[in-house]
Amino acid sequence: MVDKKEYAKKYKAENRDKIAAAQRKYCAENKDKVAAAKKKYYAENKDKVSASKKKYYAENREALYQKKQARISQIPDYYKKERIQEVARINSDKNVYAGRKFNDQKSGAKFRKIEWNLDKASTILLIAEARYCALSGIRLSHKISNRHAPSIDRINSSKGYVPGNIQIVSTIVNKMKNVLTTREFKSICKKVVEK
Repeated sequence: MVDKKEYAKKYKAENRDKIAAAQRKYCAENKDKVAAAKKKYYAENKDKVSASKKKYYAENREALYQKKQARISQIPDYYKKERIQEVARINSDKNVYAGRKFNDQKSGAKFRKIEWNLDKASTILLIAEARYCALSGIRLSHKISNRHAPSIDRINSSKGYVPGNIQIVSTIVNKMKNVLTTREFKSICKKVVEK
C-alpha cells in the first residue's frame, strides 16, 4: 500500500518548479482572494507568525545577512550617488531635516497603530528650533544617522502623539526610553548612575 505522506513528499520534491509556477499563476489570477486570506490568517495567528519569523531569523541570520550584502553590492552606483546627494540635502537645512523627521515618525506611528494628532507646521518648527535634548540636555545635531539628532518623544507612552504629550529628545535617548514614561525612564537612569 502506498503511503500518502511519502508519495506527496516525493511528488513535491520531483515537481518543485511545476508547483511553484502553478502557485504563481493562481496568485496572479486571484490577487484579492489571496490578499484577503493572508490578512485573515495573520489576524488569527499573530503570535504564531511572529514566533515563526523570529525562529527563522535566528536560524538563518548569517544567510540573510549575506543575501542583504549581495543585494547592496548590486545597487548601481548612480543610486548610491543619489542617496548620498539626498542625505547631503537633508543635512544641509534644519527645516528639511525636521520635515523628513516629521513624515518618518508619522509613518512609524501609523504602522504601529499609535494615535497621531500633531500640526505639521508647528511640529516641524519645534524640531528645527530644538537645540538640546529635553531629557538629557545633550546638544542636538540635525543630521541623518546622528545618534543625537532630534526625535519626537511621547512623554507618556501609553498615549499617542498628541499636543501636550510630546517633547524633542535625542534619537538615542528616545530609543533607550522606548515605551517607558518619562518618570520611569528617569528613575531607571538614576538607579544605573547610583549602582
